[in-house]
Amino acid sequence: MNFIVKLITARPLITCIIIGTVLMSMWWLKFQKKLNMKWYWAPIFSFMVFILGVIGGKMLALVEAGFNTELAANRRIWGSILLLIVVIGIVAKLTKRDFAHAYDISAVATLIAGIIVRIACLVDGCCGGIPIVPGGTFRWPLVEMEMLLDIILVIYFWNRVYKGKTKGLAYPTFVLIYGIFRFVIEWLRDEYTGQLGPCNLAHIWSLLAIIGATIVILLIKRHNIKMDNKPHSKHKMVKKEVK
Repeated sequence: MNFIVKLITARPLITCIIIGTVLMSMWWLKFQKKLNMKWYWAPIFSFMVFILGVIGGKMLALVEAGFNTELAANRRIWGSILLLIVVIGIVAKLTKRDFAHAYDISAVATLIAGIIVRIACLVDGCCGGIPIVPGGTFRWPLVEMEMLLDIILVIYFWNRVYKGKTKGLAYPTFVLIYGIFRFVIEWLRDEYTGQLGPCNLAHIWSLLAIIGATIVILLIKRHNIKMDNKPHSKHKMVKKEVK
């Protein structure tokens, strides 16, 4: 146990990615038969989620700071989520998978990644909140609050996604809830880039996420209603083995 603690302290992000890849692989393996995929794709997909998350988060942080590495934050979560949404869609298209099923499974995977990466944030001491009382010592525990939200969403979606009850709504619902949450807590964050009066750029990303997720949810619900009203219609997933 001491070895693990020392390792996380020394290389928090790398260690969390390794641990997270193992944990997330267990989630992907639950769908091995449903997705008709080889077992080794589970760790590959899991590792890909983390790497793309880090890349997307870093890219948005650099864009916000005008590519000034001294001012840029470590990572921006909305950059991670946006890149994952695009890549998940591309992979689903290339492998002939059902988009709704792919995004539902990936929603839980993304949440697991969020929980693990926040452990690295705790170790690094980043993403902190402002003092609860002006001039006080105790700050808003924003990282812990985000971890708690992610854990609650994982618990909520776990069985629903596995039993196929979400029908493509898991990912946009996660983005909508997280967008509202982030929009509120941005006023409690010790922000140092992208100030826009009383707001910052993260408020804009959160607002766009809320609008986009709401539109997608409405479209998916409309599509699902049409499918349910068709005689003998079923949501089918095209099975093609990933080689």
